[in-house]
Amino acid sequence: MKFMLDAHIPPSLCFVFKEKGYEAIHTKQLPNQNESTDTEIATIAEKNNYIIITKDTDFYYRHIINNKPEKLLLVKTGNISTQNLMQLFYKHFDAIINAFTDHNLVELHKDSLLK
Repeated sequence: MKFMLDAHIPPSLCFVFKEKGYEAIHTKQLPNQNESTDTEIATIAEKNNYIIITKDTDFYYRHIINNKPEKLLLVKTGNISTQNLMQLFYKHFDAIINAFTDHNLVELHKDSLLK
């Protein structure tokens, strides 16, 4: 599995995925960096089999209506510190990976993971 973190997700979160042996990039690494449009991000994700991690509900609606991006992790924690977000990902990491075995849309909340 490979992951692309959207502009609203801290780039340092890539470390969690890389530490666990997964490829992870941030939109800052794209040609247009954090100015990439949602369409550009979705196209690159589809072409390279990335699961998009975002707080942007526009991606959620695109997924529901068009199934694009194909796989999406919607972070619904509200504003929390980068440290707390990283701890949340560490806590739910295995469940996130397992969820994408059978599901294309996963939501991460402060206290739960929804599939």
